[in-house]
Amino acid sequence: MAMLAMRKHLKKLSVFLWIVIVAFIGTIFVVWGSGKQGLERSDAAIASVNGDEISRDEYVSAMRRYADYYRGIYKDRMTPEILQSLDLENRVLQDLIRKRLLLQEAQRVGIVVTDSEVTSVLSKTPGFQDKDGNFRPDLYMRILSMNRMSPEIYEHGIRQSQRVARLQDFIRATVRITDEEVKTKYVEDNEKVNCKYVEFKGRELARELKPSDPELKKLYMSQKEKYKSQREVKVEYLLFGPETYKSKVEITDDDVRDYYDGHEDEYVQDEEVQARHILVKLPDDASEKADQDAKKKIDGLLVKVKAGEDFATLAKENSDCPSSSKGGDLGFFGRGQMAKPFEDTAFSLTVGEMSDVVKTQFGYHIIKLEARKEPETEEFEKVAADIRAKLTDEKALYLSKEAAEAAHEKIGDSNDLAGFAKANGLKLTTTDFFKRMDEIEGLGRSYQFANAALGLAKDAISPAVKGRDRYFLIKMLDEKQPIVLPFDEVKAKVKRDWTKDEGEKIAKKKANEFAQEVTNLESFDKTAQAWELTVKETNMFSKDDYVRGVGRSDEFTQKAFETEVGGVGGPIEVRDRYIFFAVLEHTEFVQDEFDKEKGQLVQEMRSDKENEALGAWIEDLRSVADIFIDPGIIKKKQPASPPPGVLR
Repeated sequence: MAMLAMRKHLKKLSVFLWIVIVAFIGTIFVVWGSGKQGLERSDAAIASVNGDEISRDEYVSAMRRYADYYRGIYKDRMTPEILQSLDLENRVLQDLIRKRLLLQEAQRVGIVVTDSEVTSVLSKTPGFQDKDGNFRPDLYMRILSMNRMSPEIYEHGIRQSQRVARLQDFIRATVRITDEEVKTKYVEDNEKVNCKYVEFKGRELARELKPSDPELKKLYMSQKEKYKSQREVKVEYLLFGPETYKSKVEITDDDVRDYYDGHEDEYVQDEEVQARHILVKLPDDASEKADQDAKKKIDGLLVKVKAGEDFATLAKENSDCPSSSKGGDLGFFGRGQMAKPFEDTAFSLTVGEMSDVVKTQFGYHIIKLEARKEPETEEFEKVAADIRAKLTDEKALYLSKEAAEAAHEKIGDSNDLAGFAKANGLKLTTTDFFKRMDEIEGLGRSYQFANAALGLAKDAISPAVKGRDRYFLIKMLDEKQPIVLPFDEVKAKVKRDWTKDEGEKIAKKKANEFAQEVTNLESFDKTAQAWELTVKETNMFSKDDYVRGVGRSDEFTQKAFETEVGGVGGPIEVRDRYIFFAVLEHTEFVQDEFDKEKGQLVQEMRSDKENEALGAWIEDLRSVADIFIDPGIIKKKQPASPPPGVLR
């Protein structure tokens, strides 16, 4: 346990610390939990590892932490479907088992963590420090209190995590990387090819087709399941809005000042520059000749501006950017708003200075810096009112969440939302039937509300559901299952599907006919010209790269690397088209380049191999461990007391 002095002199904390569950608490306890080996547990074990039990309380608590952790990541995008795809029930149980295996192994090999080492970890934790980096015992104690954790349990969790960290360091130290492995990896990453290719797109080839009604009805009858209506639900709900709780919020002057001091970066106006530019645009799939032509044009314009011609006039007459109408003026912008090469150049210029030619993914640029704003911090007095309003809103929203969760807990298994509303004088609202993307009267279009409602079984009540700025409890009253829609209602969709199917057939046929006439690069060029096809170029790409104009296609990449320079390949189906290619270049291994990058590559490979070694070690421990899992837990899709965000 850490020194007692760390827990003395408690002071009042700013209110915003009550609003947010601090991230580092989650970091330790998502994995290590708040339970403690050897502490008495209140209920039966749901699993055991070599006789060390995992209690139901520990499992349910871990489920809650995991759900909160992922809700923090996904925020408003969290849906019941995402929760289900995360497979939290199994993931939590397996992580608890891994925790036991690692701790037992750390104990077996005699790893010890001292009190002073625990104290060192605490004092270096940013969440427990003031803005000057000093450890604050009052902050430490208050945050633990917020999370209903005692210092003893939290520090025990740190001790356990440090023991396992040392065990992991020991395992990783066994990893060796040979020069031959590094060279092989380098070749895989840096071997590159460049191809030209032609495409056969079904939608374009089928654009002029006019299907008859009998043809469309035939497709409709053969694929009726595709033409069903969406499921609709009717619900009743309670709304917990922050406006109800604002009168209960008290924000002190100290709260406002503490927030400002702790979030100064929010009130810093970053450095900005104002620039003009001339752009000669270059498409993603531009050929080598098009690139050369664009470079020649921009070089000519650079000569003119350096000779003294008016930059704004040249931009207005020659730039391919919409800003040309304003003489190329882009206004003020900060870092992170422009393409990186453009940004780096613009911020490196002095006012009035012009750049040389700069290339970005958009094409070639000449940049002139017009003005610069240095960074400045807004004074506290100017933003104090805004901070007070922000803290009030956040605290009121937090209170509305607490109220919704308390209501859900009180309703329990009765599922009597109406009875609870009547007993507490709350307004219960009933909706009409709605689909996922419908507007709901009084709410508008709410993705979170609709997804939660559609994820419920009949008569079930959701946990607290967060909308944009409020919380809901929702009960599903009735539903309309999807039905096959009449042909006339879905005729347009059937036509699109028919056109897509027929287009794919035509594209495949034409691609194969093209392939019959092509044997090498020379015949590729001649046939493409005779067929009046547009020839595109990928530029150099490695086996792991996204291929310009093609995208990610394992089959295309594999065949391109297997084909000799001057050879051809295909047709290959890539999403909605067929591609036939010819290889233009294939790079070879360069020793000097390898020597420059070897050090960084060794580090990356070591990290990957260390993680593999750790995984293998854990699997070895598991293979000889006596692991028991309650069959009832395996059968259940979620624990009896579901964590927040898991619908029941």
